[in-house]
Amino acid sequence: MIDRRGLLRTAAFVYLALTALAVLIAWLVGLDLTSLLRPDPEEAAIGLAAVLPMSVVFFIAPDLKDRVVDLLGPALAQCRWYDLVALAAMAGISEELVFRGALEGWLRSYDILFAIVVANLLFGAMHPITVTYFLIAAGFGVYFSVLANLGPERNLTAPIVAHTVYDLIGFLLVARDFRKTSSGFVAPSRWPPAQTTTQPATTEPAIQDSADDETPADGTRPESKPPEY
Repeated sequence: MIDRRGLLRTAAFVYLALTALAVLIAWLVGLDLTSLLRPDPEEAAIGLAAVLPMSVVFFIAPDLKDRVVDLLGPALAQCRWYDLVALAAMAGISEELVFRGALEGWLRSYDILFAIVVANLLFGAMHPITVTYFLIAAGFGVYFSVLANLGPERNLTAPIVAHTVYDLIGFLLVARDFRKTSSGFVAPSRWPPAQTTTQPATTEPAIQDSADDETPADGTRPESKPPEY
């Protein structure tokens, strides 16, 4: 089972590879990716607002969330909050660069609708946990494409912000739910919990003084009588 360190290493490798792929595609087709990365407060605000309708998935697909908890919960529960922020940012930036940036930007030269469909089917295929998860991911990809094309010029700021914030919320919920459902509370970076042994309680038998039982209510002890022969 993958742990925190393994998750962070794997994620760093995958997302760096995706970023390199985006740069390679852009170079091969003559696309300027930097023109799509124009920080804009208005675009960032649109991206934040766009997270709200996406969050409905957490409530309409609880079985899907449970599946993700089983798959990623043990590793995410070990992560500190800044690990989760880093994971979400790496996913949001690298995946948007590849799918909405390089692939969609390249395929737009053939047809805009074709570009959106193909790029986001590939985006969904990168999330093959279940068929439902694939469809939701592909749908989110189309949503991100719309965000990228809202302004007069394409800009990845809004989809990157929406993607990153949504992933961060998802990671936090998965980690929280795993800690709730696991046998014990799992502190960040300390999973599995240490095994503790409990010593069985021992009870000493009570020794009852028969003389005390014969003490009258007035507190005086009866005089001892000599044995009769």
